[in-house]
Amino acid sequence: EICKDVKVVVKEAKQRAWDTFGEELQADFYSNSKLFWKKVKGGKKSERIVLKNGSGEVLEGAEKTAEWGKSYFEKLYNEGYTEERIEHQVWERPHTEVDSESRAVDQEPTMAEVKKALSRLKNGKAAGCSGIVAEMLKAGGEVIEEKLLMFLKRVWNDENVPKDWESGIVMPLYKKGDTMDLDNYRGITLMDVVGKVFSGILRDRLELF
Repeated sequence: EICKDVKVVVKEAKQRAWDTFGEELQADFYSNSKLFWKKVKGGKKSERIVLKNGSGEVLEGAEKTAEWGKSYFEKLYNEGYTEERIEHQVWERPHTEVDSESRAVDQEPTMAEVKKALSRLKNGKAAGCSGIVAEMLKAGGEVIEEKLLMFLKRVWNDENVPKDWESGIVMPLYKKGDTMDLDNYRGITLMDVVGKVFSGILRDRLELF
């Protein structure tokens, strides 16, 4: 009976520790990214997350765990989205008088827009699939700005974005509850930094309307 009580107490203590760690990790993600990544990486090799699938079965091996996480977040992020819905949706631009702002939306990205988008990138953030971080682009000065502008103009004119921009690295951020249940994790997606520059320019233009 005593052993049973001890096991219950230990289990509850472990759960409280996980809850506290999850809350601290979530707070650090938004307020102190460097500390967040330090905790995520840890001082030693991090242990693999052990998860259960939708049927409650414990997944064995990193490959099965990764595949389950991929399918889980794909379903979560794409809920309500269908190709048929997009294909049959008609987009019409309002018939308004064309002014200088409207014409600017159809022009290639400018150096001023690139500089503005770069200035808004936050340091200390993790890289996306390309491995490029904001500090790299900012440290490059005018040389990188000119190369980046040329690249973004090419993307604009070709109307085709790099594959890295279409993918993101999903980091499961633990919240609370059963650590083996993905419902108790929040997916944080790490997107490509160069793609963020381009999307920032598009957002600024769309905000004119």
